[in-house]
Amino acid sequence: MDGEENIREQDNNFTVSKIKGVVSVDLALSEFLDLCFSENERQFSGCDARLKCPWEAPLLARAIRGLLRKG
Repeated sequence: MDGEENIREQDNNFTVSKIKGVVSVDLALSEFLDLCFSENERQFSGCDARLKCPWEAPLLARAIRGLLRKG
């Protein structure tokens, strides 16, 4: 219910449905992950190797990408 006492349906795909109005590129999940991997490499390529870099999200994304290749 909103502030005016109107009942509204829940939009479970809010991010997906709203982003299509902003971005005209239609990517499959595997293509999106590949794009993320290349951007991650670009962003962290110039970093000092002694610094800690994020590893959890890239690890999970690579696992998901591996599952997508098998399927």
